[in-house]
Amino acid sequence: MSATLTAPAHRPAGSGRRAPGPVLLATDGRSAAAGAARIAGQLAARLGTAPHALAILEPVATYTPELLVALPPSYDAERRAAARDGVRAQLADVIGPTCDWRVDAELGVPPQTIAEVARERGASLVVLGIGRHSPFDRLFGTETALRVVRATDRPVLAVTGTCAELPRTAIAALDFTPASVYAAEAATAVLADGGRLLLVHVKPRVNAGQPLLADWDAAYTRRVEELFARTVELLRERRDDLALDTQMVTGEPADEVLAAAAREQAELIVTGTHGAGLVERLFVGSVATAV
Repeated sequence: MSATLTAPAHRPAGSGRRAPGPVLLATDGRSAAAGAARIAGQLAARLGTAPHALAILEPVATYTPELLVALPPSYDAERRAAARDGVRAQLADVIGPTCDWRVDAELGVPPQTIAEVARERGASLVVLGIGRHSPFDRLFGTETALRVVRATDRPVLAVTGTCAELPRTAIAALDFTPASVYAAEAATAVLADGGRLLLVHVKPRVNAGQPLLADWDAAYTRRVEELFARTVELLRERRDDLALDTQMVTGEPADEVLAAAAREQAELIVTGTHGAGLVERLFVGSVATAV
């Protein structure tokens, strides 16, 4: 897997059919964010929007009153300048020496600050690196990616450091809540030309062999097929070059979505967030961490 895309329950204000806002890359300039930088550049070009890069510097903590010694007034300004230089060096290496992205450095708690900047700038997408079993990568590892997902009302694309191209195959976990449908819509902007999006719905495991449940099972299946057809029609309006397939499986949602991703050799898993439905409960927590 190369990336995970999450999206909120509803489109953020001002994100309709108008020109998209900037793609916001959250990076610390290190190699773990190189894949995110590459993908952010490709997505900005596809969407015809500006790419912005943002580095977050956590405030220097003083732990006891006895150690409360004021830092030099210029210290934070120097930290910001060094962070901007580091990000520019990364972009020059990943994007090219003529890269002219807007680059900023802010002081604050990373998830909240990323969310605030994304909202203020009307970002269409937040792109960041995702750590894999890297406890030392505290700033832009898995934990921060999950916290950004919870804090922001923008779609978030978390990318591995080695990712080099837009994904061609994606699995979208669909429970037909607004969150999951919007996430599937967001995926259409991320997939490569001629890519494939597989919509997967996981049906609860019940003993449909019992007479009382047989009718329920048949009605459930018909309803899912209707909702699949409606969602596919909506997505075709977004991208008519994508192959759109559907699949209903039975079992535990996380296990089945991951199994489908493995079978299809998917490079992207897509989920919704901030909804009251099944996907939100399962994928913003331990399951999202596992993905």
